[in-house]
Amino acid sequence: MDVNEIKAPFQIIGDRIKKLEIENDFVFIDLTDEGIKREIGVSYEVSDPFILDDSEETFAGKVMMYIDLEVSDDECKACISLELEGCFIIDEPNSEEVLREMLPINGCAALYSIARGIISSVTSHMCGNGSILIPMINTFELRDSIEEDEYIATDETDG
Repeated sequence: MDVNEIKAPFQIIGDRIKKLEIENDFVFIDLTDEGIKREIGVSYEVSDPFILDDSEETFAGKVMMYIDLEVSDDECKACISLELEGCFIIDEPNSEEVLREMLPINGCAALYSIARGIISSVTSHMCGNGSILIPMINTFELRDSIEEDEYIATDETDG
């Protein structure tokens, strides 16, 4: 089947690594993962949609994803901090609100998949005998958690 016939209107048009910081004491990570502790933090920010091209009404929006990973055992520790930005479009007329709803879910899912590949690739060169693969996430739960945190923060400052 021709991909253009089934192409989704929501598309990523570019991504970039804005920041990648690595600290590593590991030389070797055992494939069994026995005794290895992992702490992974994920958050994101979404821009307001904007018109990409004045001649068309194609809306675009950006998502900035932040991932902090710490892997440690009794003797060694590795830390990775990744900031990944993606730009997305929706190619439907009058779709600003649809894009606003899709960025935290679909945009984050796309960026997180890219981040998983980056972290796996980078850690394969920093740790003998393998790489670190971060788990897949539920982006609906991520969005709900962040919206709840924003509500709590707003509520605390208003009180």
